[in-house]
Amino acid sequence: MTWERVITLNEDGKPSLDLLPRSGAGSIIVDHKLFVFGGWTRASDERYTVGRNVNSFSVLDLHSRIWIVKDRPYPPEVGTLGYNISIFAPKAYQGWKLVIIRNKVEDDQPIKFDDNFMWIFNTKTYAFTKQENGGDIPPPHAWADICPHRESEKTCVLYGSINEPDSDSGELPSDLWSFDVLSDQWKCEGLRQDLWDLDCDLQTLEHVPGRGWCLLGYKQPENNRKKKKVAAEQDYNRTWNVCVTLRLENA
Repeated sequence: MTWERVITLNEDGKPSLDLLPRSGAGSIIVDHKLFVFGGWTRASDERYTVGRNVNSFSVLDLHSRIWIVKDRPYPPEVGTLGYNISIFAPKAYQGWKLVIIRNKVEDDQPIKFDDNFMWIFNTKTYAFTKQENGGDIPPPHAWADICPHRESEKTCVLYGSINEPDSDSGELPSDLWSFDVLSDQWKCEGLRQDLWDLDCDLQTLEHVPGRGWCLLGYKQPENNRKKKKVAAEQDYNRTWNVCVTLRLENA
């Protein structure tokens, strides 16, 4: 197994260098095409950006390595999808529809799960339609990580910190919500206290086929996260040393 740099091309066969640079974009591969949505940038281009957010999508044909769509602006009704966007392709949609869930729009603002936070994207027509959702819709979050079920892909699970400090500790509590694309319903899994009792800094959610849902993160050697904050300089580049496996009913 080797790495290969993919040199993308324009339609004239020359190397393509004119996509807007960005970080935190959402991407997915469907039917040998790479779909790229949003992200944030320090570049300034009023056609594609609002503040730091890139409000466009691009499509790369992986066979020809040609960008068949380059930074096409979102339609007005979509607004911005922010950065660190979550995208998954439910098998029930047979690859021609993607579910897109908006994430962060501003660093200092919570993620709001309002009427415009979920969209369906048609991979054939490139049209956006609003995804209906009901049930226990998540409250505003300081941050969130969203992952699809890797086997059925009819479900995704959201994990993150609720943007409302705990009254006793002052910290932001975490919980999980699952979403079923067939019923359009969110469900709170009610694991807030269980996650708190683990006394870990869990940061990333992943679904591992044959094992289930896993939360990856860090636990201090002295098991005292609630009593003693980690110094700011120690928050970066630390090694994850904890994997918590979850059993979620119907997810």
